[in-house]
Amino acid sequence: MTTLTAPLRGEPLLAASIAAIEEAQALKERIKAGSVDPDPRTPITLWDQRVWRNELCMPGWCGTTLCLAGWAAQLGGGEWFITYSPDGPLMAGQPTDLPKYRWAPLLDYMVAAPGDPEHAITEHSGHRIIPVQAKAMFYLGLKPMICRDEDGEIECGVHHEVFLGHLTLSDLRHWYDLLYVPF
Repeated sequence: MTTLTAPLRGEPLLAASIAAIEEAQALKERIKAGSVDPDPRTPITLWDQRVWRNELCMPGWCGTTLCLAGWAAQLGGGEWFITYSPDGPLMAGQPTDLPKYRWAPLLDYMVAAPGDPEHAITEHSGHRIIPVQAKAMFYLGLKPMICRDEDGEIECGVHHEVFLGHLTLSDLRHWYDLLYVPF
């Protein structure tokens, strides 16, 4: 008999996302120090707060970098709209012959699931998709905020300050404390 468990949401999901980022950072440091030699055939996932999701393009490394939103959406059970296979890119699990310039912008999207916020869902090639930051906000139980960059300018592409690209790992830990203060 299979026991189903509910996906992580809210505070436990943010805690798990930060822990995954810490592990990814430690792995990156071990690779840089030469104590780990990654197998280029085995994808790894690292952290880059500046991009929702991006191909990992480093000599001898294969995989992806994710920001906090990408980690939260993935750990929360979200399904990426574009994935990779040895035979090429997949769109919603099916091979696509679209050129890279057409599917690369879709790396920031996940397949929409029942219960996802309808206002954030759009359609592409007959599939309902949702931006990763909207999925992450939904999973984390966050409400939109007006976000400003380091110069005080409003950042239109970010819906919550916890997703700003200049944040450090220490900043993310601080946000955890701010968002989930015990009462």
